[in-house]
Amino acid sequence: MNERQIETAAYHGPDRRAGGEWHVDKTVSISHLLTTLALVIAAFWFFAEQDKKIAENAKDIQHNSAAIQQQESRVNRSLDAINSKLDKLIDQMIRGN
Repeated sequence: MNERQIETAAYHGPDRRAGGEWHVDKTVSISHLLTTLALVIAAFWFFAEQDKKIAENAKDIQHNSAAIQQQESRVNRSLDAINSKLDKLIDQMIRGN
């Protein structure tokens, strides 16, 4: 027999692997409490930052919508001016013939 088998054969204590029962330590260490507290604070901070970013994005969307409407208004005025000039040119061409 090798050395590992001899040690196992000589052991007469309880076999921790054979029971199949779960063992949960019922104590709570300070490091677990601090880690959990840090995670909760980080989660609140993350969601607070998300609310701030969402509000900023909503403001940017409103600004962009206003800018798009202004641009559309300018384009429509320019197209109206082009149409009126074309109408004048067509009238002049018809009168000239």
